[in-house]
Amino acid sequence: MHSGVGAAIDSWLEELIVTWVCRQRPVLRLVPARWIRPVIKPTVVRLRRLLSRGALALAVLVGTILTLLILMP
Repeated sequence: MHSGVGAAIDSWLEELIVTWVCRQRPVLRLVPARWIRPVIKPTVVRLRRLLSRGALALAVLVGTILTLLILMP
């Protein structure tokens, strides 16, 4: 079960990927987006996890640097 934020991020990423795929492959413009969404669903989940982990790693790095700057005389 997704939270509201997770579901919103997933739908935003789905729309972004569908738009990008249709621009890359003009033939797919003939296919309805609702047919493409189930195919890209696993990619959306992996991409969301990757972005979440990247954001977490960046936050830890920035927090560590700020902590060191504050504690160092």
